[in-house]
Amino acid sequence: MKLIIVGASGFVATELISQALRRPDVTSLVALSRKPVTAPDGENAAKLKSVVISDYGEYPDDVKKELAGANACIWTVLGLVFRLTPFGTLPVQTVAAAMLDQAVTGFEKEHLGIEDLKRIGAKAIEESGKR
Repeated sequence: MKLIIVGASGFVATELISQALRRPDVTSLVALSRKPVTAPDGENAAKLKSVVISDYGEYPDDVKKELAGANACIWTVLGLVFRLTPFGTLPVQTVAAAMLDQAVTGFEKEHLGIEDLKRIGAKAIEESGKR
């Protein structure tokens, strides 16, 4: 089985690499990261291939070639690495109310922008005054 671990230089990924290298059913391990990855101490690096990428949003052809034929992928990259969007300034009370509302009622969508936080926070603050 060919396994890809994305974000391979991180703490969790290092343990995943160590365990994957010990498994006989993992025949090839691609460690995709923004910096070179080596096998943890005491592990056999024969089936480990470190692939360095500068942007997880773009995959050059040489990287795609290394990923081809994979049977599984474990993604350990924090979601914020893609694009950070400035939020501007919002009162802490509005942000806190919006986040509490979304934690209790469930997130209405995957990414909340500043306009979403303003709207949700204002509604939550207004409704809390009615109770």
